Amino acid sequence: MVKIINGQNTAKSYKTTHFSNGPMIPLFTLGKCKTKAGYTAKLLKSGKLNLTKVQQEFEVILQTPIVLVIRIEQVEIIVHQYAELFFKNCADVALMEKLAAKVYKVGLEKV
Repeated sequence: MVKIINGQNTAKSYKTTHFSNGPMIPLFTLGKCKTKAGYTAKLLKSGKLNLTKVQQEFEVILQTPIVLVIRIEQVEIIVHQYAELFFKNCADVALMEKLAAKVYKVGLEKV
């Protein structure tokens, strides 16, 4: 389910809720990054990703102690430990919402 924030129908401000058989995935925003070179997903409440869990679940292109670059469905995603995701080569908002929900479901640590 996608709700548009502030009544604006743009790809800049989406609030997304995903449900699964397990716990609810937290709300996150998806929009153009500051440089407009790609899209970012950020949790509305602060959180932390367990990069070990993420790297076990997805194809890893690059790994550092605080950042992973992964590939899901031909989309490269920079995954920061502080739970920000940067989508490098994708403009499909629905696909990015789906991929962000997958990453958050796998790696988000309980606070």
